[in-house]
Amino acid sequence: MREYSKQIEKYILENVESHPSDIGRITGEQFGISRMSIARHLRNLVAKRQITATGNTKARKYELKSIVADSFKLDVTSNLEEDIIWRERALPLMNGIRENVLNICQYGFTEMLNNVISHSDSNKVLISITRNAINVSIMVADYGVGIFKRIQTAFNYDDPRHALLELSKGKLTSDQEVHTGEGIFDVLSRVKADNLKLNWDPANYCQTGLVPFPDAYEVVRDYVAHVHVKNVIVMGAFEKNRRKTYKYS
Repeated sequence: MREYSKQIEKYILENVESHPSDIGRITGEQFGISRMSIARHLRNLVAKRQITATGNTKARKYELKSIVADSFKLDVTSNLEEDIIWRERALPLMNGIRENVLNICQYGFTEMLNNVISHSDSNKVLISITRNAINVSIMVADYGVGIFKRIQTAFNYDDPRHALLELSKGKLTSDQEVHTGEGIFDVLSRVKADNLKLNWDPANYCQTGLVPFPDAYEVVRDYVAHVHVKNVIVMGAFEKNRRKTYKYS
């Protein structure tokens, strides 16, 4: 019975984001259980602080409760080491995560931070880590030249789209003495997990001259799960070696 209850609550957690108002109904249909039983499971998840409930009985909505929401900014210097930042700042926020998931988080975090240290030419890095009962989100953002511009310059590519294409193949690095080039694309290709994908930000391309859609998107589309939507106006973006004004929302 306890294992069956775990299955029900796992189903609720995995589906509550897409069904905040009718999670009780779809759970009842999935498991063939009564409304009273569903209500008990929902109350249990609220008590364990894994979900929150708002509104009265008829208009009640549920959502995943944030477990961790932390962000911090660091100076990018020659003394900054990704493994130390992981151990001292990120790992303490990962309490209770399964070992296999923790290993993925560690690899992704240190890989992204290493890229900032080695390639971004940024003097600051912003790190954000959020968690709920289902998801772990790690953001590592820099203020540098961008990976496509860096690779384009290092390999003397005429078009930044060439850099994007080569990078997506894996094992490409602008510093072969230090890095193997087995980066984020390579990780995603090897893991091949439906729940490990990229958060794609089209606005990142404004500093590279790449047209985010359809050019860049067609290369990364198989890796993307979420799209960061915001308004950007790019003055003088490059397309086919011609300067133009490019606007997208």
